[in-house]
This record gives sequence, structure tokens and C-alpha cells, in this order.
Amino acid sequence: MALQPKQGLQLDNAQEIGFVNFFSNLPEKNGTTLRVFDRTDYYTVHGEDALFVAKEVFKTNGVIKFIGGSKKIESVVMSKMNFEALARDLLLVRQYRVEVYTNKGGAKSNDWVIAFKGSPGNLCQFEELLFGNTEMSVTGGVLGLKIANENGQVYVGIGLVDPILRTFTVSEFPDNNQFCNLEALLVQLGPKECLIPSGDIPGDAVKLKQILARSGLLVTERKKHCVLKAAYGSPQGRLLKPILYLGEFNNKDIVQDLNRLLKVKKGEKSNSATLDEIDKTIAMCSLSAVIRYLELLTEEDNFGQFKISTFDLSLYMKLDAAAVKALNLLPVANETNKNQSLLGLLNRCRTAPGQRLLSQWVKQPLMDLKKIEERLNVVEALISDSDLRQTLYEDQLRKVPDFQRLAKKFQRKKASLQDCYRVYQALDKLPLLLETLGKYDGDHKGLIQELFTNSIKDLLADFSKFQEMVETTLDLEQVQNHEYVIRADFDDSLADLRKQMNEVEENIRNELNKEAAALKHIAKTINSFCLFATHFHELTALSDEIPAVNNLHVTALTTNDTLTLLYRVKPGVCDQSFGIHVAELAHFPKNVVEVGTGRLILQEARHPCLEMQDDVFYIPNDVTFEKDKQMFHIITGPNMGGKSTYIRSVGVCVVMAQLGCYVPCQTADMTVVDCILARVGAGDIQMKGVSTFMAEMLETASILRTATSDSLIIIDELGRGTSTYDGFGLAWAISE
Repeated sequence: MALQPKQGLQLDNAQEIGFVNFFSNLPEKNGTTLRVFDRTDYYTVHGEDALFVAKEVFKTNGVIKFIGGSKKIESVVMSKMNFEALARDLLLVRQYRVEVYTNKGGAKSNDWVIAFKGSPGNLCQFEELLFGNTEMSVTGGVLGLKIANENGQVYVGIGLVDPILRTFTVSEFPDNNQFCNLEALLVQLGPKECLIPSGDIPGDAVKLKQILARSGLLVTERKKHCVLKAAYGSPQGRLLKPILYLGEFNNKDIVQDLNRLLKVKKGEKSNSATLDEIDKTIAMCSLSAVIRYLELLTEEDNFGQFKISTFDLSLYMKLDAAAVKALNLLPVANETNKNQSLLGLLNRCRTAPGQRLLSQWVKQPLMDLKKIEERLNVVEALISDSDLRQTLYEDQLRKVPDFQRLAKKFQRKKASLQDCYRVYQALDKLPLLLETLGKYDGDHKGLIQELFTNSIKDLLADFSKFQEMVETTLDLEQVQNHEYVIRADFDDSLADLRKQMNEVEENIRNELNKEAAALKHIAKTINSFCLFATHFHELTALSDEIPAVNNLHVTALTTNDTLTLLYRVKPGVCDQSFGIHVAELAHFPKNVVEVGTGRLILQEARHPCLEMQDDVFYIPNDVTFEKDKQMFHIITGPNMGGKSTYIRSVGVCVVMAQLGCYVPCQTADMTVVDCILARVGAGDIQMKGVSTFMAEMLETASILRTATSDSLIIIDELGRGTSTYDGFGLAWAISE
């Protein structure tokens, strides 16, 4: 339960009535949107939002007050600390939207406007509040989704915008009525929010919304089109003619929008019409809707800052939401034990970019054998050289900041001299990192050099001018005293101010020494304070001028060139701790072969998350699958005998191998699989009239439509939702 704020809402009767009238005329909002009113020293919420805050934050209705006379509405006051904690919970955990209003007029007016707003996929305006004192380890974005039907075939087009990493991702692909490819894509990209056009949806609309809900997305319906009435005819008899205008899901202006938003090389003109992505018309409609939703074109700071790419589903293993849940790949909200999920177990990364990269890799296990072997070889190099591993993990990577977050501050013109110094300090440590990597002389020296050493060298060369600029403008001696100021000799005005401040400080010291010689200890203490106070206004006036001059030079240090370089820093360069921690976790042989080989042989396989729990003694098991020999296993045994854990451990080992990680086995020989499909622990959905048996059959039907000869299928207690004999018959038929 949160502490109740000391402040109270101070409004006279006229102000209360005026605010209630304003509040009552606000447009309707979704139940998952919270409206907050910023009253400078505290925040207030009203109506249904007040009831929500009273229940969820303060755990009591005693904080609710009523304002507005005859038109009473509920009101709750929150302190800044209450609001910040609530915003973190709503945006990062509960998947809510937050709108913050400020009063543009005076204290007695009600000229309230939205100052900033956020949603799970758009955290930009809440970035400082959410991650001000911590590194930003989460990302996601807003995904636009449009479905078309051409000659009986369903086509899906998506446009994903990540406003934090400043990327556009588009994809267009055929799908079935179960939207199996779409579900796999949602797992791989991991968006937090989804926009869909209102109205009829081609295909099974109910199934689509179930998939979106199962994926944990906040869904918003946007206008598909709008109809306006235009008058025509003679003045005596004017008629209304309906005119159909395109809504948000259209690609009419997408080329013009991308010309403004996409980053281009120096000296080149943006010509988005030549991009391959423009031919994906359905995906472009989705992307256009997200651009409008996020209002990217209203801020000039967004112009020339985004990159666009096409996402290829075939590059990664397909995982549906059921498989992610069954294999415990990702942590759930409010999970206290990190080792309960594969991502939590592997995530010991030193930097936020490394954490984001690892999260992406867990959701996108590779299909390309060469890339899998490349990652495995990096792990092997770190295993073989423990000194390299420990030096990187314990020393070098600790000093790498979140370059992408710093780039955001630079781009918004909110970077300080301290931020400039943080970038400089990190760059200053990179030669040491190069030296450490250069000491490796193992079998994979060329690979380490190609992936890391060369990239860091290029980075240092690109940032050389920035480093020189910092060294010539920043007072590095004062940095040791935690003061970030421009060198006094760099600017005439700063030199004059510094000279005057030195004179004032010298006068203070002289007067203090004169008084100290004449007074006793106690009197000296009193008079020292009074004497300092007489000169304080001089010192304050000079101190206020220095930041203004400093800010002029911060702009020079945070140019677009610097911003571009910061966005180019690769997460792989920033953080090799994925491979380092994997090397600490597992020291087992590995062998991964091409897709289609049909071989999966694990000796003494274990479930990595389960064996890390306290008071658990795990018994390893062997698994053998061979093409045309033994491709189907039925596991039987008593309750609590470990059947479910056994089949899940197989799936986890396959995922770990294909994301480039050693697996918890004595030996592992496995083929690349194209997807993992799971049906584990089905339950009923009473509100939608879906029984346990029906849920089982729907999930199993989806598996049968999606699975190929190269898929791994995990099914736990098929047919348990009906009678024993019927369940046995269904399980037998499905198995055949």
C-alpha cells in the first residue's frame, strides 16, 4: 500500500465546477487508459480513474474525495512518487496507456491539454521517468496489422515501429485461417501494442483476436475509412452526397512520409519510392497507420532518424505462444526468481544493449546452420580462455553505457556535458578492450577479430573527432571533482566569468581570514556564515551565467554526426556477455547439423531452469530421434514422475542450440528444426464458451496445419478433456 500524499486538491467552488465541466466533456476513453492531471507539485485523477487508483495504489477508498457541487465526481491526489511508481506498473507490466494533462492557462483556468502520453509500445515520452536511474533493458514497439484476401488466400501485412531504437520493420506473407505464421511473427518480433482496422477482418476474426490476446498485446482499433457528407445541387434543393475518404490504413502518402523520416547518407536525397519495401502494399498500409498513431511527423526531431528493413519469417525457428509458455522461454510479470525462465537464466549481461539483444535472440532461434556454428564458436573461444572471459565480464563490460539511450538524449537536445563525458569515457576504454581481445590466440582468432575487433576499430576511427572535441572543450580537471563545465580558456565570455568568480572567492577567503584572526572559534563560525552570505549573491549571479554559456557548447558536441555514430554502435560490440555467461553455464560438447537430417540424440539431458531451483535433484535422461526409425515417442509413468518435465527439456535443449548456446547434456547431436509446436496444459475459456476439450482440439488442429516433417511437436496428455476411450481414440488418430 502506498503512502498517502500530504497535499490536498485546493480549488474554490468556481474552479471545481469549471474543472468538472471540462472533465465531463472529455471524449470517451478505453478502460485501459488512465488520465492524470499534473498540478505542478502533485497529480490528480478523477472519475473511474480515481476509483482505480484508490484500489490499486492506496488499497483504500478513504483517499477518495468528491468535487463539483451537484455534479460530483471522485477525485484522488497522488504525490510525484506515487505517480512514477504507478506509471511504471501500468506501462511495463499491466499494458495500459497513460495520458498526462497540464494546464496551459493560469491557476484559475481550465485550459487543460495533453502534455505527453505513453503506451506499452511507445515509451519515448516516459523514458526519463521509467529509466532515469536504470539502464533501459526493455523494448518493443507498436505493430500495425492489416489482413487482405486475394482469390481465397489470406495475406498478412505488418508494419512495426520501435520509437526508441528508431526502426521500421515490415513484412508481408500468406497465412492460413488459423494465422499460424502471424502468431510465430508476434513471438519473434515481440511488439507490445497492436493496431488493427475497425470493421470486418478477412478470415476468422475471432481467432485473430484470440492470438493477439494470447500474445499479451494491447490492441487498439483504428479507423478503416470514414464517410463524410458533401452538399451539392442548387441552392434551393441541396442534397448530401456521401464521399468515402481513406482512413489510417492506407499507403497514399507513405512515400512522402518515409522521405521525411528515413535516414540517408550525406549529400544524398531521400527517394523512398525506389525501396523494395514499397512494393509490399499491405505492409505499407500497416506502417502508415502506426506512423499516424505515434504522430511521428509532428516532431521535426524525428526527421531523418529512422531505418527501414524487411523481416523474413524463414530465417528463424517458428514458435507459437503455447510453445513459449510451455518451455518457459520468457519471464512472466512479477516473477521473483529469474531462473524460472530461460531468458532469466541466461541474462547476466553487463549492459542494457546486451540484455535487449539476448531477449531478441531467445525469441528468434536461428535456422542458418553457419550462423549457429558462428555463435557456438564464440562461446567455445570464451570457454577455452578463462582469463579473457573473466577480464571482459568483470572489468571491461562494466564501463560500457547504453549508447542507444544516450543517442535519444542527444537527439532530443537534452544531453548534458556529463552525457558527453560518459560517451568519451566509454570510448577511452575501448583501446583496452581491443588489447584484451587481441591477446586471444585460439582456434577462433579470425572470428573474434571479424565480429568484434574490426568493429571496435572502425568505431574508434569514426569517433576520433568527437574525442578531440571533448578534450579541447571540456575541463577534464574539474571532472575529477564531479563538475562538468567547458574549459575557461575555450571561450572569452567563460574566461571573464571564471576570472570574476575567482576574485569573489579570493575576497571571501581574505575577509574570512581577517575575521578569524580577531574572533574566537564560535564567533568565527557565526561570522564566516554571515560573511559568505554577503558575497553569495555575487557568486550566484556568476554561477547562473556559466550553464547558459556551457549549453551553447553542448550543442556543438551533440551534432547530427555524433547522433548518427551513437545509433551505429552495435549491441554485439557493446556486449559480448551473452557468450561469456553461456560459457559459464555449460561446458558440454555440441554438434548441430542441417535441417532435414532428422536426428536428435541427447545423452543425459537436463532442464536448465528446473535444475537451478533450490532443493531439486534432477535425474538426467536420454533422448533419441532418428529419421525413418524412431520419430515418435509416447511417455508413460505415474503422476509426479517427471513426464512433462522430460518432454519440455527436449524442447528447451533444441531452442538453446539454435540460438547459439551450449545445451545442458553430456553429448548433443541434433538437426535444425523449423518450428516447435506445443500443446501443454489446456484449460477452458468460459466467457467465450470454449470447453477444455474444445481448447485441446483447436490447439491440436493448429499443430496439424502448421507442422512439417522438420518440426518438433510436444503434446502433454492429449484427449484428457473427454472420456478415457474417446481421448485414446483421438490421440491415436492424431498420432497417425
